[in-house]
Amino acid sequence: MKKFLFTLITFGLVLLLLLLGEGLLRLAGYGTDYPLFIEKNGRWHSNPRYAEKFFSSRDINIPELIDQQLPAKKAQNVWRIVALGGSTTAGFPFEVSINFPYFIKNRLQQLNPGKRIELINLGISAVNSFTVADMTDQVVALQPDLVLLYMGHNEFYGALGPASTQAISAHRGLIRLTLWLREWRLYQWLRALLESLAPPAPAPQENRSLMSQMIGKARLMPDDPLYKATLQNFSANLESIINDFHTAGIPLIISDLVSNLRDQYPLGETAETEDALLKKARQQDPQTALQTIRPLLNQQPVAASVAWFAARRLQQLNRNEEARRYFIMARDNDPMPFRAPSAINRIIDSLARVYHIPKAPTRRLFNAYSTPRAPGNTLFLEHLHPRPMGYALIARSFLQTMDTTRLIALNCHDTLDAKAFLNAQPFTLFDQRIGEMKVSQLMNGFPFNGRSQLTPTPADSMVNRLASRHLHQGLYWDGAHFQLGDYYLQNQNYQKALREYNAVYANDPENPSALYRLGDVYTLLKEYDKAETFYNTALNITPGQAYLYAKLGRMRIIREQTDAGIAALETVIKLEKNKKTLNNDDMKTLYYLLGVGYARKGLYRKADAACNLSIHLDPLYDPPLTLKNKIRLLQGKTAR
Repeated sequence: MKKFLFTLITFGLVLLLLLLGEGLLRLAGYGTDYPLFIEKNGRWHSNPRYAEKFFSSRDINIPELIDQQLPAKKAQNVWRIVALGGSTTAGFPFEVSINFPYFIKNRLQQLNPGKRIELINLGISAVNSFTVADMTDQVVALQPDLVLLYMGHNEFYGALGPASTQAISAHRGLIRLTLWLREWRLYQWLRALLESLAPPAPAPQENRSLMSQMIGKARLMPDDPLYKATLQNFSANLESIINDFHTAGIPLIISDLVSNLRDQYPLGETAETEDALLKKARQQDPQTALQTIRPLLNQQPVAASVAWFAARRLQQLNRNEEARRYFIMARDNDPMPFRAPSAINRIIDSLARVYHIPKAPTRRLFNAYSTPRAPGNTLFLEHLHPRPMGYALIARSFLQTMDTTRLIALNCHDTLDAKAFLNAQPFTLFDQRIGEMKVSQLMNGFPFNGRSQLTPTPADSMVNRLASRHLHQGLYWDGAHFQLGDYYLQNQNYQKALREYNAVYANDPENPSALYRLGDVYTLLKEYDKAETFYNTALNITPGQAYLYAKLGRMRIIREQTDAGIAALETVIKLEKNKKTLNNDDMKTLYYLLGVGYARKGLYRKADAACNLSIHLDPLYDPPLTLKNKIRLLQGKTAR
């Protein structure tokens, strides 16, 4: 009994010391709870360091959450939707305006102009179901009206995946325990201490992709115990996610997964591993080649390279259904399973059925747009990340499910076909080229090693130059769109200019630079009501800006709203007396336009004085000289 009491007291003292140390570290502000969002001035800002919880901090380029913010208190008139998943949800390799959650948000806003749609994209590259399951409590705290889930490609090589460089164990309980411990300040302190004592780790190589950095075990087949444990973990994590949202009363839609079947050679296969019969068959016509590899097709399991080769030859012979089966076999037997195998989709199908969770029919839509019902490079950039049309199909899949299930009180009924749906989205060729340039670089490295080729979208030199500057020289995304829009505007290509400016405006409706540029284009197009709306919105956001009053005044003088035009231009003059912001060229034009306004009102002395101020700034500026002559004629007629 004494021994038991001694052990109990010792354990209690150790626990007390641990709790005391934990408390002191927390009081000192050490460490983090890894919040999804950080509150600042009544708004939640996404935490760029959230994903650090799931990665080693020493040897990996840790991905970040998409930069987003929203009111800390959800408004009554807001419909809030959260999208969860990995890099496809995040929209890799594109930025900002090409991803399926963004497409859904824009289309819902178009279909429901009187509603405010908040669609929070919590997709993170290289994470899997452990990350999503861990964040559900914080997602529930956001009070979403609906959650969209596209998840399952990263189960083997994503953070904490058993074949990844970030693996802890294949045991789900141990992984969850580790994630719980990582929120303890003592754990964080001890981890930092051990890292400081260890030899310096090499910095992540800038030219190595995150994908290649995640590969721990380069060969993982379906009969491997780690493979089977991964499927079990995915099933348990998905079930936990479903139960968490069901308990909170939050509707959930889950999508099945799609990947490049037709045009992606198995990533885990190399020329060195090819059978001699397969090498021989490559030199033969389709029918003879299939006969040659027949012995290889009778083996179990069929090598992924053999199945893919057979599928390509069957497709050439128009035996499309057989080809599709072999394309699927090639993916499922790929020794490097970056593409979710059929087993992952079977788990999704099964749990959706058991728990009565609506399932978005993404596979069906992709198959309908593909021949032979095997999606390829027309919808994908590489092994699994979609082109813009692919992202549009995922968005439409979720929208169709939202429409049929009526889970939220929004109009989700979309009559646009896929092409029209895509054309209604606010992105441009510049956004496409950003993604294509990223993927081209990705394909040059491991595990693609140049075996896959990307056909880029044709683009002029200005688009390519700005995309390159954005990726390699730090040019801001919105600044690049503005430069491209200004270029189109100078060349009188007004519609292209509108698309560039609108891409920024759609992402940030309170961006004054996007607002006034849109106003400028609509003024040139003589769509004055639209121009006035954009100018006034910019003034509401940034009041007291002389340049905005100048643009507004110019537009009103042009459309012969003389009194309103004079008022706006006189406001500019008052503002410029206090703080000079406009240059002489701006001011000479302003004084001339003010002279035009005064002349229309018969205020000839004021008009003449305004012209004199314009001429003083530029004696060679012709419009005010011409106006002065007209004023003299008008004054002469008045005198007679």
